[in-house]
Amino acid sequence: MMLKDYPFKFVGTGGVFDYKYGNSSLVIDIPERILIDIGPLAYPKLAETGVIESIDYLLLTHLHGDHIGGIFQYIFHNKGKLGKVTKILYQNKAFRNEIKALLDAMYIPNTHYEFVSVSTLDRIECIDTTGKHADGVTSFGFVFRLESQTIYYSGDLGDIEVSNRVVERLHPDSTS
Repeated sequence: MMLKDYPFKFVGTGGVFDYKYGNSSLVIDIPERILIDIGPLAYPKLAETGVIESIDYLLLTHLHGDHIGGIFQYIFHNKGKLGKVTKILYQNKAFRNEIKALLDAMYIPNTHYEFVSVSTLDRIECIDTTGKHADGVTSFGFVFRLESQTIYYSGDLGDIEVSNRVVERLHPDSTS
């Protein structure tokens, strides 16, 4: 069965070169408000609209620049302007350590953020897609289970079969 055969609504068209469409960020309420990725163009929009003030958690799919390029401004905005620590959801210890190394390399003080295991939020299922976007790159997709709908967020994937398997599992009655 091909992904196109499902009755889905696709959101997000931006990417590393598609700056006119925004890039690599999504805000979702599950009911906690979660910012998925923080591409370089996302911070100005979040700050300008005031949405930044209502975000509870940051969740990262992977650490490519088009997905984390605004993290420095986002964390410093939270601490400096809002007086709050950024809560970063992590999928496993290894990925938490990768995020920590990135933040250390950016000289972001560990007093400006804290890590929270994504497993504390029962409406999120993590899908390990490591190596399915780019060789050697740790990455994740997510399934969000809301009251009235289920949302699958793939992040960046180079292997459509991963999405096909997730969708078939979520919609086993679908036929091609």
